Amino acid sequence: MAMLTLESPENGETTDNLAMARYLWFRRFRKNRMAVISVLVLVLIVLSAVAAPILTPVSPNHMNLVLSYAPIGTAHHLLGTNALGEDILSRIVYGGRVSLFVAFAAAAVSTTIGIGAGAVAGYYGRWVDTVLMRLVDLMLSVPDLFILLVLASYTGLNVLSMILFIGAFSWMGTARIVRGVFLSVRETTMVEGAYAIGAGTGRIISRYLVPSAMGPITVSLTFAVARAMLLEASLDFLGFGISPSIPTWGNMLVSAQQALGVQPMAVVAPGVMITLTVLSLNFIGDGLREAGDPASGR
Repeated sequence: MAMLTLESPENGETTDNLAMARYLWFRRFRKNRMAVISVLVLVLIVLSAVAAPILTPVSPNHMNLVLSYAPIGTAHHLLGTNALGEDILSRIVYGGRVSLFVAFAAAAVSTTIGIGAGAVAGYYGRWVDTVLMRLVDLMLSVPDLFILLVLASYTGLNVLSMILFIGAFSWMGTARIVRGVFLSVRETTMVEGAYAIGAGTGRIISRYLVPSAMGPITVSLTFAVARAMLLEASLDFLGFGISPSIPTWGNMLVSAQQALGVQPMAVVAPGVMITLTVLSLNFIGDGLREAGDPASGR
């Protein structure tokens, strides 16, 4: 009976409150035009990457030296070709698959680590909190790009190792956010009631504490994806990233450095895609943050 009272004292009223909260959240988010437009742009970018074989029948690695630096609008090459005669549009669309996958997967890794570290620090407090937060401070003081370059020079990077490395150096912000939410929520009557009925640590964290932090975690995730994409492009551009034979937006920028005066689109296209994706993610993150703030003026 105690469990029933704790979980749903007035089930109908609780459901109505949740529905109203979601409606107000959606209305606040919808009023942020830049966030809504950014969602549409990001969806289009993701769909274009998923539908790459349909949108671009030409293989991204198909070389035709006869058509080297073909101009924009050439037959079968809408955005022209690069120095090796490879279709720029195909490489942009297929490159989005790798760049987006690395960014989202690395953000998922960093968010998972951040939730775990922040949950432990916020739930247990005391010396556990002190040790973990000092570790966070130490990690934040380390120049992550420099460390990634050193690791890449010794180990080499493929898609999997890049995801793990970027994720391992990007979790600190999420950990701080989750810790802060846990510290404020663990003293509420809801959590105290869970203690009283004998709920275990795992249940209290997963059932009561983590859901309270989902709003800030979601906002942090959008920024983590943008950050991971920039790190991946930076590593590729510096020559320490994914193999140049694999089309990514960062690799395209590297191969097009000498082509700016001859084929500007080889540089502009991947640069625009990275910029659009990162800006969209940042605007979406801002929109989510404002929508989750009841005191927002929007």
